Amino acid sequence: MTKIAVVEDNPTHAKQLLNCINKYQLDHNLVFRTETFDAGTKLLESDSSAWDVLFLDIEMPVIDGMSLAQKIRALDSSVVIVFVTNLTQYAIKGYSVQAFDYLLKPIRYASFAVTMTKILSVLNHRKENSIVLKCKDKICKLPIPSVYYVEVQKHTLIYHAAEGEFTVRGTLSATEEHLGHDFARCSNCYLVNLAHVDFLSREIVRVGPFELNVSRRVYSDFLRKLSDYLERTVL
Repeated sequence: MTKIAVVEDNPTHAKQLLNCINKYQLDHNLVFRTETFDAGTKLLESDSSAWDVLFLDIEMPVIDGMSLAQKIRALDSSVVIVFVTNLTQYAIKGYSVQAFDYLLKPIRYASFAVTMTKILSVLNHRKENSIVLKCKDKICKLPIPSVYYVEVQKHTLIYHAAEGEFTVRGTLSATEEHLGHDFARCSNCYLVNLAHVDFLSREIVRVGPFELNVSRRVYSDFLRKLSDYLERTVL
């Protein structure tokens, strides 16, 4: 279910946006979870990981929409942000916080529907090709293809990816099940993305810029899984 937050201090404008959301649900036979906030501070007090899409009014007291978006981006790099504004000049500033789009007031359903359709397309693609990581101080949706390998140290997992390293709590077994058959263990400590393997011997496997030790116990199974992967994707 797509989770939407509307942050708007003007009740009339908030109602216009909610009417658009409700009509879109009916037109497309969808169900959204939608909640409204009349102040940015109230959104910050909520669980930031609870939202897929944020519609933010730009001009609000205490904390304006742009400042609110900056605080949100420090915690969540991937939530979809759409600004709602009277002035087109704010659209350019939106790039600094990776705003997805902006809607001009008064909101017209046709414009809203175009934006919402694009948003759902992006979210569906992300769900199929990303993993949500709840790190100690932030949340991110990491593209699965960018992951080189996952390392386990006791009950801590370290995702080594093109974007950097991400540390979370968890088990390698649960991660292996979630990531699927394009990943395989080369030892008890490492779960490797087979798409990034470019060299394998009985002692080491090269995964992107990394060289990892290969366990003798799992070498045959790892080689079989790598061969199966190459047959599916290359040969």
